[in-house]
This record gives sequence, C-alpha cells and structure tokens, in this order.
Amino acid sequence: MRERTEVRAFLRRLRQLALMIALVIAAGTIGFALTEDRGVWESFQWALDTVATIGSHPNPETIPGQIVKTLLIVLGVGTLFYGLVTVTEVFVAGHLADLLAERRTLKAIEATSDHYIICGFGRVGRQVARDLRAAGFTDAAYKECLTHAVADYAPWQQSRLVLSVNPLRTGPGQGNGDQAFTEGLMHDCRRTLGRRCVFDNHDLDTELPGPLHRIYATMKQLGPEIEFQTWRTTPKDFDGTIKLGVSYGASSIELYQDYGGFPLVPDAKLRQWAAMLEANSGAPGR
Repeated sequence: MRERTEVRAFLRRLRQLALMIALVIAAGTIGFALTEDRGVWESFQWALDTVATIGSHPNPETIPGQIVKTLLIVLGVGTLFYGLVTVTEVFVAGHLADLLAERRTLKAIEATSDHYIICGFGRVGRQVARDLRAAGFTDAAYKECLTHAVADYAPWQQSRLVLSVNPLRTGPGQGNGDQAFTEGLMHDCRRTLGRRCVFDNHDLDTELPGPLHRIYATMKQLGPEIEFQTWRTTPKDFDGTIKLGVSYGASSIELYQDYGGFPLVPDAKLRQWAAMLEANSGAPGR
C-alpha cells in the first residue's frame, strides 16, 4: 500500500510539472507576441527555445521582450530542474520498479481464471468444499489448482508466499496423506519463488508424528525461510521443542498462545533461542 501511494504521488508531481511547463510556454508565447510584434507560431517557437535554453533564436529587440526572455529563462530552468529532480528520485528510490511491478501484478491477476480459493476450512469452508465436490471438483483438480497457485504468485515480486506444509489430505481418513505430492509442491515453490516461498508448519513438538519428520527433513534440505508454531499451549519439553525446530532450519518460531498468554520464559533463554534462529536465517531471531 505504501509503494502504491508513493507511485501515485510521483504521477501527481509529473502532472503538475507538465502543467507548469505548459503555462510558462503559453505565457512566453503571449509575451513575445505582444512585445516583439510577432505571430503566434513564431512566438511559441521563441518561447519554447528560451525555456529549453537552446538559444537558436536571436535576442529580443525591445526592453519588454528582453524582460520576457529573462523571466522565461529563470522559470524554465527552475521548472526543468524540478522535473529532473523528480525523475531522478524515481530511479534512486525505486518507485519506477514499484510501478512496473504493480502493472505486472495487475496483468497477472487479470489473466487468472477458473480458480477457487477457500479461506479457512471451518464450518463454512467445509460446506464450500462439499459444494465444489458435488460440482465435480476432484482431488486431482485440487492438486492442479495448488500447483498453478505457485506459478500465479510469481509476478508478485515484493511479496512472500507462506506455504503451509503438512502431508496433503483432501478429506478425512486419508492416513499419512500424500507426502510425495506435498514434497513436490515444496520443491516447485522454491524453484519458482526462491526464498520468497516460506515454509510454515504449526505442529512443532518433541512428540512429532512420523510423517512430519519426512516433511521437516525436506524443509531443512530446501533451506530458509522456515517458520514454525509450537503445537501445544505449553510443550512438555519447551527447550527441546525450540531446539528441534532450530535443528530443522527454523528462522522463526511462534509460541502457541492460549487464553492465559505466553508461557513465562526467562530472558536469558529467549536470547539463547533468538541467537539460534538468527544463525539459521541470517537475520535477527524472532
């Protein structure tokens, strides 16, 4: 949102600049026409030549004409300098890249079709899923949709995709889920988005289910960014849980929050955990 506001401000400044230049040239045209008794077209060329500091036209013969030329030089140089500063600021601050990235993103969104996104899988989400299945939406179609979602996200150059990873289950009673597909999706996400693809899992615990060991190993193999949330409100082995996440490459671990707030952890222990996370991510631990 901040980048979009800055781009709009830049475009507004460009419009103001164009209006200022047009007004200066128009005033100069009128001034030369009145003081030098010239035609409108010749006066316009004279004013444009003066504002652009080209100097191909001779000096005005009258004192009022010379005053007009002096004012045009001062106003023209000032206006053109303001324009140069504005355009330079765009390149230095990266606003042009923001503008181009926004245009690419809008084009990608406009080109996207036949996608269904279910935000949450509670009571309403389950009903939506049942309706989709009744309309012929299959597990294969769901997997294809997930695969396309990664590719569709590629144009969003300034954003991260948080990929929640668990062995894929498209319905109840599917055992360990489709681990091969999940791992393939993780590899595809990293190939397409690089470190903008963030792996996320909310089941971190020392009593880790067997299928998650394989998923966690793939996360570690592909490297940061990796985010976890502790599974239990208060893990049986708090320190061991954090160290387990670190051992699997975690760059961020969220402590599960219950109604009583975060479990109390000594500052020294928090600093120790933060240092371990920092070592994994190359950024301050959190």
